[in-house]
Order: sequence, then C-alpha cells, then structure tokens
Amino acid sequence: MAKVLFVSCFSNGEYHDKDQLIKQLLREAQQKKNLLVQRNLVLVRIVDTILLMRPICRQFNGQPLDIVYQELYDLIKKQLLQEINQYLEQFNVNDINDIVISQWLERIQNKVFRQVLDDNQLKKLGLAAQNYPPQSALRSYALTELIKAIQLSGRLCHPHQERFPAQFYQLLYEEAMIETLTYICLNIDKYDPDRGNKKFMNWVNFRLDKLIFDCYRRSNYLPSQQLSSIQDIEEIYQKENQPFLSEIIYQYIEEDPDNIFKLTHIRNKQNANFQNLALARFSGKNWEEISKELDVAIPTLSSFFQRCCQKFASLLQKKLQE
Repeated sequence: MAKVLFVSCFSNGEYHDKDQLIKQLLREAQQKKNLLVQRNLVLVRIVDTILLMRPICRQFNGQPLDIVYQELYDLIKKQLLQEINQYLEQFNVNDINDIVISQWLERIQNKVFRQVLDDNQLKKLGLAAQNYPPQSALRSYALTELIKAIQLSGRLCHPHQERFPAQFYQLLYEEAMIETLTYICLNIDKYDPDRGNKKFMNWVNFRLDKLIFDCYRRSNYLPSQQLSSIQDIEEIYQKENQPFLSEIIYQYIEEDPDNIFKLTHIRNKQNANFQNLALARFSGKNWEEISKELDVAIPTLSSFFQRCCQKFASLLQKKLQE
C-alpha cells in the first residue's frame, strides 16, 4: 500500500494562519499563470494544505492508508486540483484579496465531496468496515470514516417532508438521521451488496425512511386508524393517512423471505419481476422510467403488476395484520 505523503506548508513558521497561507498561495498561482509547471506546483501545495484538514481518509495511528482510503484520497485530491484550477481561471489577483477563505474552502470542499462520494465509493467504505473484526479499533476507525463520508456525500434522502410541518419535520429528521447512522455502525455486517438494486445508499435511506415514522410514532402523533383491506400495492402507497403501511410492505417485498416476489417475472424477462417493479414504484419511479430501464412496454408492465397485486393481496394483508 502506498504511503500518503504531505507537503507541510506550516513548517517554515512564516504563515501561522492557514487562511492567510492559502490566500497567499492563490495569489502566487495567479501570478504564475503563464508558467505552467511552476503554477501546478503551487496548486498542488494549495491542495496539500487543504487536505491536511480533511475530515475523511485520515490515517489510523499514523499508519499508511489502506487501499480503499488511498484511492478515495487520490480522487479527492485530483478533483480539488481541477476545481481550484477552474476557479482561478475566472479571477485575477485582485479578486483573490476579497475572498473569505473559510467560506471559499467550505464551498469548494462541499462541492468536491459531493462529486467524489458517489454510491460506489460509499459502498467500498461500507465493505471495508465489514472486513475489520467487530469491536476492533480498526472497525471503529472504518465506521467513523464511513459515517463522515455519508454525511459529506449529500446522498441522505429527506423523505416525507410533505407529511409534516417544516419545524416538526426537522426535529423528526435530525433524530431519525442520528438513529440511522447509529444503526449503520451497529449493523454494518447486515449490509448485503447484492440487495437494494446493489446500491449502498438504498440500504441507508430505507432505514432513514423507516426511522422517520418510528420517531413520529414515539412522538405520540400516530393516528390510531388501521387499514382493513388491500386492493393493490399502489393503493397502499397512496394512503396519505397511513404512513407506516408503505414501509412495512416495502421491507417485506425487499426481504422476500420466500423468494417468491423475485421469481414471479414476465416471461423471458427475469429482471422484470414483481420485486423490482414494486420497489421501483415505491421509490417514486413512474411507468415510463421503469419501461426504459427494463426494456418492456408500459402496458405489459402495468398489466403484469396489477395481476401480481391481486395474486399477492392476501399475503400482503396477512403481513400487515401481523
């Protein structure tokens, strides 16, 4: 594994304030605009300075980064270089004097993290955490890296905002988000990369979606009315006064304990199975989107889905009654 090397920009004692140092380096890069090699060296120094304060891909006890974190670090560094270079193309030396470095750093880092931390990178971090022994210091380190990356990625969903007043929703969301991140730390071994359309954040956001309602229930605002019958999956989904019904059914179909939803599919189209269709509909996709993804005509999909809803209605109703 390659060792991460840093250029220590504070070692000479000339600049004690990182903001002052970064601003000076930005000016220097602009002044060397026509000296490409020298300018690139300054840009690298700027990025290395920023990365000294990075929130993720931190070394564990001074050891070289493991390959997953090293690769992510390299991606972040590359993207930072690109962003700063593009930024400098738009300004001159005098403009840099007006920059509030702390605000500029926050904007550029937020943009870079959201670009780099896609689902694939988050999945790698999740699997890396699984590979370390439970209760070990390395597992704790890996989970800390994962949780920070999830938060920086901007990929946590904000489900069901329309169901609650804004201020109340924010309280529910903050509590649900904390519980979700805690659940990930305690249950990372339950993550299966082959489920949830092989998307790591589907696993995370499904839990967040569920915990929104759990927090709502604990707040004593839960209506007592219960659904007495099911016509089909979409009818459950559209019930505005029953926020728990869709999540119960979603989880049951996703888990598919008897493997019946996945095996029930359109002839010669295994991907066009009831499980995939139901989960897609619950996630908000329309029939046109699903049709394009599966390369199946909308009437065929809709007809098949309605037949399945009727076929599995009693089974799903039984699950609700439990």
